[in-house]
Amino acid sequence: MKTITFIFLIGGLFIGAMPCGAGSDTNDVSSIREFDIKTIEDLGRSLYERDVYAARATDILFKEVGQPAQLKEEKIRGWIVREEETTVLVRFVRQIDNGFGPAYDITFTSPENGVLTRSSGTLSRDEYAQFKARQLALKSIPKFYSRRYNTIVLPDVDGEGFLVYALAATTNPDLVLIGGHYRMTVSPDGTSVEQVDRLFKSFLVLSKKNMPKGNEAAGFYASHLVSRTPVETHVFISLLHNQPLFIGTIDGEMWEIEKGAISSLGRVTD
Repeated sequence: MKTITFIFLIGGLFIGAMPCGAGSDTNDVSSIREFDIKTIEDLGRSLYERDVYAARATDILFKEVGQPAQLKEEKIRGWIVREEETTVLVRFVRQIDNGFGPAYDITFTSPENGVLTRSSGTLSRDEYAQFKARQLALKSIPKFYSRRYNTIVLPDVDGEGFLVYALAATTNPDLVLIGGHYRMTVSPDGTSVEQVDRLFKSFLVLSKKNMPKGNEAAGFYASHLVSRTPVETHVFISLLHNQPLFIGTIDGEMWEIEKGAISSLGRVTD
């Protein structure tokens, strides 16, 4: 019978236990935009859902249109995601002269069912702004911690503009990237970055393979030193790897994130 073991992580090293920020300087919190727990949960779930649809759409595009070299020849520059009442549309965008226009649409009735069609015409004002916001965010990443970054654009929770996430990514399924993620507040027209939030203190990477023989992970643990609650990328990571994530914040609070929900486990003391 296998023993269920938690994987604890600090500074890239795996340890058996650690204080969850107890006794730390609680003033050492970055000035990131902070949201209430429900908003963080909603944003994290939206990040995961849009990431899933974008990945599925890319697979369909590769299968039915061509591999990256061919798409580059067609001047495909990225995509936008549009949620409708009963469907999700992933629209791939190509460069046209000095502007951009729609190239391929993949319409999903569920994550498993997507239909590709060729698209033409022009982007709507909101679509164009969303695409510009995505391109701007890629150019505005302060420091790359991974060779690969995925971008996801969401409406700003304040009702105007966008929240653009630059998510450190890897093609290795055994790695869990806890750090390296940014959130950018972008203007409604997609032309100005109003704030860059670094959602991590250090670049933590966890390896699922680094487990004692005969054990399996029941969850991941990481300390979080830039806000007094988990952030939406923690929800995203938990959903992406289908594992609970335990976060210890700087004020000594322990949080559990599972299936898109965040709950406090109380304060931890020495």
